[in-house]
Amino acid sequence: MAKLVDASFFDGNLSLNMSASRDIVEKGGDYVMNIAGFNIIDGKSFHPIVIENDDSPRGFYKISYERQDGVLVPMDNLIKGGRIGSILDLRGNSFNVNGDLDNGQLQEVINQLDGFSAGMIESTNNLYAQGAQSKMLSDSLDLTSLGTLLDSDLNFNQGSFDVVAYDNDGNEVARRSIDIDSGTTMDDGTVNSIIGQLTAFSDDNGDGNANNDINSIVSSVYNFDVASQLGKLSLGINSTDFSNYTFAIEDDQTNGLASGTNFAGAIGISRFLDGSSAKDIDLASALKKDSSLIKANKSPIDGDNKLANDILQLQFEDVSFNVNGTNTESILFGYYDSIVTDVGTRTNAAITINDTVTAKYNAVLLSYESVSKVNIDEEMVNLIKYQTAYSASAKIITTIDQMLDTLLGLKQ
Repeated sequence: MAKLVDASFFDGNLSLNMSASRDIVEKGGDYVMNIAGFNIIDGKSFHPIVIENDDSPRGFYKISYERQDGVLVPMDNLIKGGRIGSILDLRGNSFNVNGDLDNGQLQEVINQLDGFSAGMIESTNNLYAQGAQSKMLSDSLDLTSLGTLLDSDLNFNQGSFDVVAYDNDGNEVARRSIDIDSGTTMDDGTVNSIIGQLTAFSDDNGDGNANNDINSIVSSVYNFDVASQLGKLSLGINSTDFSNYTFAIEDDQTNGLASGTNFAGAIGISRFLDGSSAKDIDLASALKKDSSLIKANKSPIDGDNKLANDILQLQFEDVSFNVNGTNTESILFGYYDSIVTDVGTRTNAAITINDTVTAKYNAVLLSYESVSKVNIDEEMVNLIKYQTAYSASAKIITTIDQMLDTLLGLKQ
C-alpha cells in the first residue's frame, strides 16, 4: 500500500486539526493508516476512498475522501507519492470548473495538439473558400447579428477579404472588398456590417451596369435563431439571372497564405476539414461521401491547380495557434515538429530519472542485503575458525589442569 499511494502507518491514533493543518500529527493508541493527510483507517473506524467520474464530461476519474457526514473531499492534487501519485502527475490532478483537467504532462501535450489542429483546420478552410462554388453555409455561430466580430470568441482578424464572382466560362466578372474593423457586425442594419457590405449597391466592375455586381450575383443572409442563440451565414448565387455563375472568398494574403482576416476559416464556411481539435479533426463529411466534390482550382477552369498548390504550401507558412489562451505564430510544419520534439524530450527525461532512481535503489538494496542476509560460505568459514579456536583453547585448559595436578602432587 505504501508503494501504491505513499501511505503512512502508525501504531496509534492520529489526531488531526483539519481546519489548521494536515501536517499536525499526534500519536495515540490504535492502528492508523494515513494517505495524503487523511485518516483512512483510524482505530476502529475507517473513511472510504471514493473514485468516480459522474461530473466529468470527458470521463476523468476523481479520487475523494469521504468524511463522516458523507461530504467528499478531493484528494487528487494531494497524492504525490507512490504509483498512483506518478500516474496522477502524468494524467493531471487538478480540474477546472468544466470538469476538465488543467494540468498534467499528458494534458499539456493534448493542449498543444488541440491548438495545432485548430490552427491547421481554420487556415486550411480559409484557403479552401477560395475555390469557386455556387453556395456556401457557415457553421452554427455563437454570434448575434449585432455582436461585433472582433469582440467575439471566434478567431477574426482586422483587415479585408474579397468576394469574387465568375461567369460560366470561368472569367472573373466582379470583385468586392469586405472590411472587418472594430465596429463590424454580421447584420446590424448598417453598411459596415458583413451583410450591409455584401448587399450595398456598388459598381464593382466599373462598367456602369448596376445589375452585374456582387450584390446582384451573390445573395447573402445571416439567420440568427433567438431560441438557440446561434446564427448561420448563407451565401449563394442568385439563380434568376446568374444560374451558371460561381463565387469564392479570397482573403488578403499580402503577408502570407495564412494571413488576413481568417473570415472563412473562423466561421467554417466552405469547409475542407471538420472538427475543432485533435480529437475530432476529419475530412469534411460532404467530401468523405463524395470525393468528386473536392476542389483543386480557384476559378472554375480545368487545369487550374492554384488552390491545391496553396494548401500544399500552407505547411511552410506562418499560422496562428492558440494554446490555453496564448496565441503563437509559427510555421505549421515547424510547430508540429516542436510538439513531437517536446514529447521525445519528456520521454527521455522520464527514462533518465527512472534509470537514476533504479540505480540508487539497487545500490541501497545491495547494501541492505549485505548486512541483513546470511552468507553461508562466509558463515561456514567462521564456524571452522571458531571450532579450531575452541579446540586450541580446550587443549590449553587441559594442559594447565595437568600442570596444577603435578604441582599439587609435588607438595604432598
